[in-house]
Amino acid sequence: MRGSGHVESPAVLLVAVPGLGRAVMPLFLPGGDETLDPTRPVMPPPRPRPLVRVLARLHLVAAADKTIRRVRRRRTAGWTGCPS
Repeated sequence: MRGSGHVESPAVLLVAVPGLGRAVMPLFLPGGDETLDPTRPVMPPPRPRPLVRVLARLHLVAAADKTIRRVRRRRTAGWTGCPS
C-alpha cells in the first residue's frame, strides 16, 4: 500500500479502522455481541390481524400464479382454441 495515493486520505482510515475492528474484535471478545447469539432464539409472537392479512395476500398470489401457469401450459400444448 506504499505506492497507493489513497493511504494518506483520512477517509480511508475512518472507514478501514472501524471496519477491521468490527470484523476482528468478536474473535477476541465473543460475549460482546448478543444480536447473533444462537443460544437465545427470541422472536416476538405474531399478531393475528397482520398475519391473516399476509396469508390472504399470499393465497391470492398463489392462486393467480397457478391459474397463469395452467393457461400457459394449455396454450403451449395446444389444448385451447384461442388464436395466438
